[in-house]
Amino acid sequence: MFPRMHASIYVSNLDRSVEFYNRFFRMSPEKVRPGYAKYHLESPALVFSLVENPQRVSGNFGHLGIQVDSLEALDRMKSDAQEDKVLSYEEQEVACCYAKQDKFWAVD
Repeated sequence: MFPRMHASIYVSNLDRSVEFYNRFFRMSPEKVRPGYAKYHLESPALVFSLVENPQRVSGNFGHLGIQVDSLEALDRMKSDAQEDKVLSYEEQEVACCYAKQDKFWAVD
Protein backbone atom coordinates (compact mmCIF):
# COMPACT_ATOMS: atom_id res chain seq x y z
CA MET A 1 0.00 0.00 0.00
CA PHE A 2 1.36 3.39 -0.95
CA PRO A 3 2.08 5.90 0.29
CA ARG A 4 3.99 4.12 3.02
CA MET A 5 5.97 5.73 5.85
CA HIS A 6 9.49 4.59 6.67
CA ALA A 7 10.94 4.79 10.17
CA SER A 8 14.41 3.62 11.11
CA ILE A 9 15.65 3.41 14.69
CA TYR A 10 19.02 2.64 16.22
CA VAL A 11 19.16 -0.30 18.62
CA SER A 12 21.89 -1.52 20.94
CA ASN A 13 21.24 -5.25 20.44
CA LEU A 14 19.68 -6.30 17.13
CA ASP A 15 18.82 -9.86 18.19
CA ARG A 16 17.01 -8.67 21.32
CA SER A 17 15.15 -5.94 19.40
CA VAL A 18 14.11 -8.32 16.61
CA GLU A 19 12.74 -10.72 19.23
CA PHE A 20 10.74 -7.85 20.81
CA TYR A 21 9.34 -6.52 17.50
CA ASN A 22 8.53 -10.02 16.25
CA ARG A 23 6.23 -10.32 19.25
CA PHE A 24 4.87 -6.77 18.98
CA PHE A 25 4.19 -6.90 15.21
CA ARG A 26 3.33 -10.62 15.29
CA MET A 27 5.58 -11.17 12.29
CA SER A 28 9.22 -11.63 11.38
CA PRO A 29 11.30 -9.10 9.48
CA GLU A 30 11.33 -9.47 5.71
CA LYS A 31 15.05 -8.75 5.56
CA VAL A 32 17.81 -9.45 8.08
CA ARG A 33 21.45 -8.61 7.49
CA PRO A 34 24.34 -8.17 9.92
CA GLY A 35 23.34 -5.19 12.08
CA TYR A 36 20.07 -4.62 10.18
CA ALA A 37 16.46 -5.84 10.09
CA LYS A 38 13.48 -4.51 8.11
CA TYR A 39 9.74 -5.07 8.60
CA HIS A 40 7.09 -4.27 6.00
CA LEU A 41 3.81 -3.63 7.77
CA GLU A 42 0.52 -3.44 5.90
CA SER A 43 -1.52 -1.90 8.69
CA PRO A 44 -0.28 0.69 9.34
CA ALA A 45 1.50 1.06 6.01
CA LEU A 46 5.04 1.30 7.36
CA VAL A 47 8.55 0.16 6.58
CA PHE A 48 10.25 -0.18 9.96
CA SER A 49 14.01 -0.70 10.13
CA LEU A 50 16.28 -1.55 13.02
CA VAL A 51 19.93 -0.56 12.74
CA GLU A 52 22.34 -1.90 15.33
CA ASN A 53 24.46 1.04 16.42
CA PRO A 54 24.80 1.27 20.23
CA GLN A 55 26.66 4.58 20.03
CA ARG A 56 23.66 6.26 18.35
CA VAL A 57 20.95 4.92 20.70
CA SER A 58 19.49 7.82 22.65
CA GLY A 59 17.19 7.87 25.65
CA ASN A 60 15.56 11.11 24.48
CA PHE A 61 14.25 9.75 21.17
CA GLY A 62 10.58 10.31 22.00
CA HIS A 63 8.15 7.69 20.74
CA LEU A 64 6.45 6.18 17.71
CA GLY A 65 2.72 5.58 17.90
CA ILE A 66 -0.03 3.76 16.06
CA GLN A 67 -3.38 5.50 16.04
CA VAL A 68 -6.50 3.34 15.77
CA ASP A 69 -10.06 4.31 14.92
CA SER A 70 -11.93 2.86 17.90
CA LEU A 71 -11.66 1.73 21.50
CA GLU A 72 -12.40 -1.79 20.28
CA ALA A 73 -9.33 -1.73 18.00
CA LEU A 74 -7.23 -0.35 20.87
CA ASP A 75 -8.51 -3.10 23.18
CA ARG A 76 -7.63 -5.78 20.58
CA MET A 77 -4.09 -4.42 20.17
CA LYS A 78 -3.68 -4.10 23.93
CA SER A 79 -4.90 -7.67 24.46
CA ASP A 80 -2.42 -8.91 21.84
CA ALA A 81 0.39 -6.95 23.51
CA GLN A 82 -0.50 -8.46 26.89
CA GLU A 83 -0.64 -11.96 25.43
CA ASP A 84 2.73 -11.47 23.70
CA LYS A 85 4.24 -9.96 26.87
CA VAL A 86 5.23 -6.63 25.29
CA LEU A 87 2.77 -4.34 27.11
CA SER A 88 4.72 -2.04 29.43
CA TYR A 89 1.90 0.12 30.83
CA GLU A 90 -1.36 1.78 29.89
CA GLU A 91 -2.93 5.20 30.34
CA GLN A 92 -6.57 6.24 30.18
CA GLU A 93 -8.05 9.66 29.49
CA VAL A 94 -4.66 11.39 29.51
CA ALA A 95 -4.18 14.84 28.02
CA CYS A 96 -1.70 14.38 25.16
CA CYS A 97 -1.20 16.24 21.88
CA TYR A 98 -4.09 18.59 22.76
CA ALA A 99 -6.56 15.72 23.07
CA LYS A 100 -7.83 13.28 25.68
CA GLN A 101 -6.54 9.81 24.84
CA ASP A 102 -6.46 6.20 25.97
CA LYS A 103 -3.20 4.44 25.11
CA PHE A 104 -0.81 1.69 26.01
CA TRP A 105 2.95 1.55 25.75
CA ALA A 106 5.31 -1.17 24.59
CA VAL A 107 8.86 -0.18 25.44
CA ASP A 108 11.68 -1.81 23.48
